[in-house]
Amino acid sequence: MSRDRRRVGTRTPKKLLLIWCEGEETEVNYFNAYKSQITNLTVQVKSSPRGGNAQYFVTSCAKETRQLEQRQGIQFDEVYCVFDKDHNSPADFNHAVITATQKKLIPIYSNLSFEWWYVLHFSASPTAHTQSAYEHSLSKALERPYKKADSSLFEKLQTYQPQAIQNAKAQHRSCCEEPPANQLPCTLVYKLVERLNQELPHDSTR
Repeated sequence: MSRDRRRVGTRTPKKLLLIWCEGEETEVNYFNAYKSQITNLTVQVKSSPRGGNAQYFVTSCAKETRQLEQRQGIQFDEVYCVFDKDHNSPADFNHAVITATQKKLIPIYSNLSFEWWYVLHFSASPTAHTQSAYEHSLSKALERPYKKADSSLFEKLQTYQPQAIQNAKAQHRSCCEEPPANQLPCTLVYKLVERLNQELPHDSTR
């Protein structure tokens, strides 16, 4: 799903990929770790204010993308927005997903939260679907307290990433006919991860 845009005034430009994150630590740290390993694709990772709900976040991402393109004199090929169901109402969350697609953004949502993507690196077994339950599971698996701001998590989780992708795909297949708000648990982070993995050196995900 490409916006088919390129940097103005260059002959053979790198593709430009923009990732919007609603959080300022967890998601940003994770995708910045990818960014540091990719050389043949220009990746920007940005945090945008959520403003209380996913709909506001998605709308802000679309607006701020246009502003970035104007300021930097570029046009992004792919724009992703990473957000959670969290405390959004079902109607608001479903509407946010629809709005993202309408505005040519690629929605990468998690229900309940981004941490479910982390949990799937270790297990796909049923657990209580609350943020505290996810964090407890991660602390147990990591054998230390889970911290959102831990910038080393990307490297620690890489060994288990194939399992996480497999688990996330299986869960998504089992509920993809349902509205996003009813897909619990579910995360589409695997889609963005697979996209970024295409641009990594061959042995970087091993």
